[in-house]
Amino acid sequence: MTDKASGSTLPAPVQRTAALGASHVAGVLAFPGLGTLLLLNDVPPEQIYPMLGISGAIGVVVVLAASGGRRVLTALAVLLRAGQ
Repeated sequence: MTDKASGSTLPAPVQRTAALGASHVAGVLAFPGLGTLLLLNDVPPEQIYPMLGISGAIGVVVVLAASGGRRVLTALAVLLRAGQ
């Protein structure tokens, strides 16, 4: 690909695909499955819900940090500034 104004060669744009992989499906199925197993093993719901919530929050933080946390933090900073 050539830039018409300068005549220089530009790299080809990278195509990104948003595929639903096994890791996405496993994450969605893991929490209800774990909650069901804990409930069947006589763990009270008062202990199950916070544990699953904290585990989910940790997972979200890890995914955001690994997949472009810089953009998320920038967007969060813009929202916080807009609210002031």
